[in-house]
Amino acid sequence: MEKGVLSDMTWKEVAEVMDAVKMVIIPVGSTEQHGPHLPLKHDAASAFYVAERLAEALYPRVLVTPAIPFGVSYHHMHFPGTISVSPNTLTSLIADICESFVSHGVRNFLIINGHGGNFETLSTAVITVNRRLGVDAFFVNYWDFLPKQAINNKLVEDEKVPGHSADFETSIALHIYPKWFACTLSKTLTMRTLNY
Repeated sequence: MEKGVLSDMTWKEVAEVMDAVKMVIIPVGSTEQHGPHLPLKHDAASAFYVAERLAEALYPRVLVTPAIPFGVSYHHMHFPGTISVSPNTLTSLIADICESFVSHGVRNFLIINGHGGNFETLSTAVITVNRRLGVDAFFVNYWDFLPKQAINNKLVEDEKVPGHSADFETSIALHIYPKWFACTLSKTLTMRTLNY
């Protein structure tokens, strides 16, 4: 169990730390294509990974919710498997999640975004949440945590951060779910062998 990951905790474990909780982190991503080599879950998985690391470091002051796996992805609908939600749906979902935690006494929320198509919606969502609930909610993109010096030193070959399915996102994926790549490579090699 990762410390501070809400979905891994029982309600009694949550109750034991609620008095110490100062902030809830909500990771948001998408379910959309990421080239022929990355899974559809990539944006949500990346945002959740960063949220987990923060929650673990700041536990019990911070809890992280399950990742919202859907984003505003109309521009990818021509790729099979893409799921897109409207800006209103995403805003309402975030507001409802925050409202649930307000009832538990939480007043501060950080939304960690992993999908470029969510930017405008999340900008509006935090304003909506703050005005409606009288709380402090804000959002960041997970790549905003990357030191500018790393980009200036050409950390990635194409210098596009986050880019889409290129060096940066592929490197993140290789780090956060290497077993997926091992399994995919194994399947690919098996299929090629069977086809010969």
